[in-house]
Amino acid sequence: MDEKQGIDPNRGWEVLPVFDGNRQLTEALQAMMSSDEAPGHSDVGIQNLLYSEILNNRPRRVLEIGTHIGTASVIMGSALMRNGYGKLLTLEPQAHYQDIAAKNVEAAGVSSCVEILPFFSYQQECQDRLEEEAPFDLIFIDGAHDYESARHDIELCYDLLRTNGLMILHDVGKRSPLMDPGGNGGVRRALHDFSEARPEARVIFREYPIWLNECGAALVTKQVLNPLP
Repeated sequence: MDEKQGIDPNRGWEVLPVFDGNRQLTEALQAMMSSDEAPGHSDVGIQNLLYSEILNNRPRRVLEIGTHIGTASVIMGSALMRNGYGKLLTLEPQAHYQDIAAKNVEAAGVSSCVEILPFFSYQQECQDRLEEEAPFDLIFIDGAHDYESARHDIELCYDLLRTNGLMILHDVGKRSPLMDPGGNGGVRRALHDFSEARPEARVIFREYPIWLNECGAALVTKQVLNPLP
């Protein structure tokens, strides 16, 4: 063990899913991972976090930016189904991925609580719909990875977030700048700059060795403390 870094070689990288007792969900995810479109899906650490947050807090409304093939969508949808309460709205502007995600959501048996919105987050029609559904108790951002898009999504979602709600971001680790085609620092810098401009936001970066995935994650809350009188 490297005491300076706190890295234990016996710890490994494997993170076990907390939802592996859900047969329908597990089978749906296995089928999704065999797809040629699977690269870019959310990692198990993020999936566990989303699933547990929904079971623990029974949110009324959940928002996802970046459906892709629906990996995180079916995870969150399954947790909502277990709760018997709540709804997920997930944004996917590309028709190709809309079709794939819709089939995966149906196969996972969660279509009754998951709605795929065919929009970019900057479209006014999209923002109007989200305003109607707000506030959101939980928001997951895993959309475009360039700085400008990520900064826009963070700002938009923070304003839609319920007080003391939670916003979870993917791909904010040290590799994040490599994912930005414009070379402007990607999601990591976007979140850093956002937190500098909005000091009332509480931001926690999660990365190795605490977070067992090189993509990293971050937690953001619109925290308001209510001290006892």
